[in-house]
Amino acid sequence: MTEKEALSFGQYLKAVRLEKGIHLKTVSGETRIGMDILQGIEQEDHDRLPAEVYVKGFIRAYARVVGTDAEEAVRRYLASRHAHSTGIGIESDSFGARSNSRFRSLTLAALLIVFAALLIVGWVFFYSGNPDHDTAGGLPVAARAVQSSPVSEFSTGSGGTTITGSDRGSLEEKYLLDVMTVDNTMLKVIIDDKNPQEFSLKSGDRLELEASSRYELTIDNPSGVNLFLNGKAYPIPGKGDQTVTLSIP
Repeated sequence: MTEKEALSFGQYLKAVRLEKGIHLKTVSGETRIGMDILQGIEQEDHDRLPAEVYVKGFIRAYARVVGTDAEEAVRRYLASRHAHSTGIGIESDSFGARSNSRFRSLTLAALLIVFAALLIVGWVFFYSGNPDHDTAGGLPVAARAVQSSPVSEFSTGSGGTTITGSDRGSLEEKYLLDVMTVDNTMLKVIIDDKNPQEFSLKSGDRLELEASSRYELTIDNPSGVNLFLNGKAYPIPGKGDQTVTLSIP
């Protein structure tokens, strides 16, 4: 195969034209084909050229002006166009495959994010709704009742002061003790065998406590105190001015 036989349509026509010393403007003048189209043919720029039916006519006219086989030029054009079209198809298929792969990756990532979010929401819901897992301060609810400050956390209300010994959330299997005073008194409290606390209460004060198992109370003025366990009055034996020690319940 000669070098010319190996050329594609545009290169083939240009090689014949240059070999015969014919200027491209001469081809344009004789064929009345615009210079941009002729340049597109020689550069084999398929995207720049018009529809196939027109290009074949242009190539035949070009070939006649330069004195070469028009059908051979057309045959080479069709082969080149087929190769170009096939290449575009392969590229499109490759792009589609990449797009599908990317879509699947994004979908999987989105599902993982949603799953992680559901796990976090479930974890927060479980721990916020379960009193045994209330970890504020690193302690369960009953322990926080013991750790609460007895005097400095008074909240003033009508008729006196209320001291809240714990979070009054879920009350299942808890002993809630309300201490209401009608006279000044000192109160020592041990909750669930934890460290004792002392409260200096004034008339009209109210102390709310929570325990899991028991209270140990020492009251120096029993007549000035009323006790309510889980909403029911709890009797204080030996009321009077004598110090009383109680184990509740």
